[in-house]
Amino acid sequence: MAKKRKKKAYWIITIALLIIGIAAGFIFFKTEILRFFKADVIAKDAGVEYTIPISTGSVAASENGYIYIYADNGLSIYKSNGEFLRSYLLSYTDTQIACSNTHVVAYDKGTTSYMVFSDGKKIDEYTAKTSITYIFAFDEYMFLLCEGSLGYQGAAYCSIYQTNLIIPDGYKNDIQYSNRYPVYLDMFEDEEKFVVVSCNPEDMSKTYIEVFDIGKSTPVAGITLDKFMPKAVCLEEGRFLIADDSDILIVNSKMEKTEVIKGQQIIYIKGNENRAYGYAIIDGEDRIFQIDSDGTLKWEKALQTDIQGFLVSQKKLIIWKTQTLSMFTLKGNEFHTVETDSLIQQVMAIGGNRLVILTPRNAVIYKY
Repeated sequence: MAKKRKKKAYWIITIALLIIGIAAGFIFFKTEILRFFKADVIAKDAGVEYTIPISTGSVAASENGYIYIYADNGLSIYKSNGEFLRSYLLSYTDTQIACSNTHVVAYDKGTTSYMVFSDGKKIDEYTAKTSITYIFAFDEYMFLLCEGSLGYQGAAYCSIYQTNLIIPDGYKNDIQYSNRYPVYLDMFEDEEKFVVVSCNPEDMSKTYIEVFDIGKSTPVAGITLDKFMPKAVCLEEGRFLIADDSDILIVNSKMEKTEVIKGQQIIYIKGNENRAYGYAIIDGEDRIFQIDSDGTLKWEKALQTDIQGFLVSQKKLIIWKTQTLSMFTLKGNEFHTVETDSLIQQVMAIGGNRLVILTPRNAVIYKY
């Protein structure tokens, strides 16, 4: 009788251990499956809402809350909740993406082809006059920097988005440069003017900056700098910043220039609501900063480390490096941090306190 009880106890223990082992294995397997399919990003407050599996080397863009993922010659569009809508094949050789709050433009750099998207769908496909170098997208207008026509070296075109429907030749401005190439462009938020930065590749010691009215091809103002400074940020009342990798100048409506930052290491500078925000190494220290609309260096904030990415959007400043993302108010106050399981490649703000965080494996929709 004792042997039977021992034998029975042995089988009960064996079966119990087997059940525990199976359960543990199931939990582990389920956890790993969810980990693989659900998220690369694990936040302190579990802010991950949805994830979109992507291919390596994907590029993201957004407009009106819609998310665009480009990879493998296809542009796929998703709602802000991660729901797939549609995709388009792009038979481009060198696909580039430009976007504003309202439009996304995909173009084939070095050719004449580009597509315009809005509200999660394609408006149309267009052909530029000459080969495209860059496209800059704003809410109402887009600007094409291209090769020149009829013997000219470079050109800048201003267009509204539905060009085939409204403008006969598709352009409100047709600016041709005889011996220069346009390299950068920015638009004023408070008036219909824009700034074109151009240079002569055979003499990079000078920068030519011109201000144009929308719809007119003759500049209303201009200035030449004895240094190559390729980046422009428009402020207000005709003022704009010009920057290179060491200096930032402000130029007023009379084309008078004043130094804002001199002899430092400028890494990023971006405009937002008539102000500029940037990241630089100043006096050997990593800092983010704000330049006010009158050119005043409003504030600087020291960082503990350098950064690899920088974004200003929807009243927030976002920086990231490897697997750490930090968010600041536009006064420089840090208010949120996200730790990720994979390298952060790109970040976009899509409204509703949501970010899209692009990693090598997923586009993660994160709510903070």
